[in-house]
Amino acid sequence: MSNKQKSLTQVLRASLVAGLLAPGIAGAISYDVSNWVVDTNGATRAISVSQSGPTTTFVNATNAAAPVSQFFGNSTIGLSPTTLTLANIGDTISLTGTATFTGGGTYGNTQWRIGLFYRDNRPGVNTGIQGTNWLGYFMGAGQGAASSFYERVDPNTGMYTSGTGATVAGSGNNPGVNFDAGVYNLSLNILYSAVNTLQFNFSIIEQAGGSGYSSISATINDVSPTTYSFDRVGMLSGGSVNATQIKYDNLVVNYTPVPEPSSLALAGLGLAGWFALRRRVNA
Repeated sequence: MSNKQKSLTQVLRASLVAGLLAPGIAGAISYDVSNWVVDTNGATRAISVSQSGPTTTFVNATNAAAPVSQFFGNSTIGLSPTTLTLANIGDTISLTGTATFTGGGTYGNTQWRIGLFYRDNRPGVNTGIQGTNWLGYFMGAGQGAASSFYERVDPNTGMYTSGTGATVAGSGNNPGVNFDAGVYNLSLNILYSAVNTLQFNFSIIEQAGGSGYSSISATINDVSPTTYSFDRVGMLSGGSVNATQIKYDNLVVNYTPVPEPSSLALAGLGLAGWFALRRRVNA
């Protein structure tokens, strides 16, 4: 092989590698959700939050046997605050993990809620960790009724998982059993499905050994989204959640951007040139 051919080979290899390593080619990127704080705004009980590896635990700070209720909590996406944006059709963001509720009886209808939100650079957002005027979407576990799915309106004056400043955008099936103590798998998926359209699916499913609670949504479409960006996970434990402990395990946000056209073109150019050179050398 001549020096000219060697140089061309090196260029083509670099193009191929650059294309394959470009954003969007590598698949899903995962971010831990383990940087939780309890908002003082709206809280009527002192709540303690502790973190150990992939596990976050909430208990009553004054009495470990008392309910862990009537508070809002939120975490950044990733330990270093990260904003994820659904920029192209086909991009997805999902929240997955498990939630364990210990103690208490049955919990009130949609009194436990969790979802994905956008806070940064919002006008009028309170300083510190206060949570009004955030945008986003959240699900609430139904008690004796279907689970609910909410969208924050823009603007709003309510806390992020409050019904104030939110509209019900959809629901899951009625599980037919109580939402109470147990271990639940949770999932919320957001897909940028078409121009000006976000598509949602969510589920709250109890693991084996409980009452068999299972609520799964049909596909929900929002044709006028208030946000395509997300930088927080937020939750509510309402007044009728009388669990003595709430624990999250392996809570992660997965971000899967589609390949950028430029990345695909670069990879394609590298592959085409590589095979053309191989045919020329072997001729």
